[in-house]
Amino acid sequence: MLQLDFGSKASLLDASVERYGNRGSDGVDWRWKNAMGRHREFDEADIIEKAMWVFWKSGWRDATPQRLIEATGLSRSSLYATFGSKQGLFLAALELYVTQQVSFLTQLLTDGSMREGLERMYALMVDNLRPGGGGMTCLVASSLLEVPAEDAETLARVARGQAQMTNVFEVRFQRAIDEGELDGTRTAEELARFIATVNDGIQIAVRAKASAEQLRSIARMAMDSVC
Repeated sequence: MLQLDFGSKASLLDASVERYGNRGSDGVDWRWKNAMGRHREFDEADIIEKAMWVFWKSGWRDATPQRLIEATGLSRSSLYATFGSKQGLFLAALELYVTQQVSFLTQLLTDGSMREGLERMYALMVDNLRPGGGGMTCLVASSLLEVPAEDAETLARVARGQAQMTNVFEVRFQRAIDEGELDGTRTAEELARFIATVNDGIQIAVRAKASAEQLRSIARMAMDSVC
């Protein structure tokens, strides 16, 4: 039987090599494991969040590899070794964005009536998007416009993110119907799709330099239409 000296890391490694060669008991070359460990000395979640802000602020098209490298602090080789491509990093950033927005929307709409929840949402949206507000449009809405039509995989993921966010409205509208706040003439799905479409339209209106009062008018009309 092979006697293992556990007195030092070096002796343990020598014994492992004697028994398994360059591959460990799991069949993976330990030299590759060590190399991978050295190259992943960063917080992947932090990198994804930094990239999310670049995509959110700049949009899909203008979030160049150089901007992503500068924002994340990673080398080009490390960035691509981890995420494979700009698309891979974008999809990771998109998932984080949608998760955060779903949580935020849920919080905004939970308390009070449906109307009060929408009023809170639109007040924040208009304040953020108004000229001089310094805010950024929705990453999902802008990506639907910017991602090339031939990139079906990315567009499908963006559409899925939009559906997740729309579902927040549907769940809340269904609650309003169940509690008698709304009469149920229109289904929760119809109401949710309407509000989601209005919100996408507001993003486009911002790009067309709509004023804060114009944005508030759109929001009021939307709210009056559903509750």
